[in-house]
Amino acid sequence: MEIEDYLLEGEGVRKEIHTEGDDIHQRDWDWFVTSERVIKHGSGLFGDEQFHDISLEKVSGISFESGRENTVLGVGLFLSMMFFVFELLPSGIFSELPLPSNAFGILGLGVLVFFAIAWYDSKSSYLQLHGGDSSDRWKIEVSGSAADSEELHEFAMVLRMELAG
Repeated sequence: MEIEDYLLEGEGVRKEIHTEGDDIHQRDWDWFVTSERVIKHGSGLFGDEQFHDISLEKVSGISFESGRENTVLGVGLFLSMMFFVFELLPSGIFSELPLPSNAFGILGLGVLVFFAIAWYDSKSSYLQLHGGDSSDRWKIEVSGSAADSEELHEFAMVLRMELAG
């Protein structure tokens, strides 16, 4: 369905932005600022159509923020701890494997370093919409740095103008 099918009578689109998701966390979304609300429209994980909106009356603020993907660090810590646990197991368990005695410890350290670097590189900037309810927080991330995205800044400016009424 097209976005026009979701618009209320007299409601008009003021600004649109498209975000493309990565393979792990995000899906592709079309974001709209209308005269009445902010709309997030796209396809779900299995191709089903997704539609979410928040009325302008319920938007309590917008901000540019940045952060790192902490799940990357968490996965790295978990995997490296698994290797360190294997290192602590009695050596007879893995005696038939042609590995040096400290192979699991070295592997665990390598995994930890790899994921720590991946976590450090995962810093991104985004536009955050704050709704009236603390659970209403939407992240709008565009490819590249959102703080440097002219398109995202224009989207935020149009949204601010609509909020000001």
